[in-house]
Amino acid sequence: MKYYILITILILVTYFIRSSFILFGHRLTFSKDAKLALSFLVISILPAMIFPGILVKYEPVHIFNERLVASIFAIGISLKSKNIMTTMIGGFSMLLFLHQF
Repeated sequence: MKYYILITILILVTYFIRSSFILFGHRLTFSKDAKLALSFLVISILPAMIFPGILVKYEPVHIFNERLVASIFAIGISLKSKNIMTTMIGGFSMLLFLHQF
């Protein structure tokens, strides 16, 4: 029973934190420097979320990392085609192909 109470409290806290930006967001004003710093936030967080998944494997250590090879292949596709769907399909296809061997 105590887990249900804890989960309910966490749900409410998360809801109020997220809704506060919607309810009070128009009242917030940021300086020019703060807006510039926040514009780089996505650029810095995205690699921090992606690279550990590429580089860290939870299997026995191998010299060959198929995730890294598939990621490099997907980067090459994205530079050549400039199309996100082509990049995703090519990267996943390469990952599946390499995973078979």
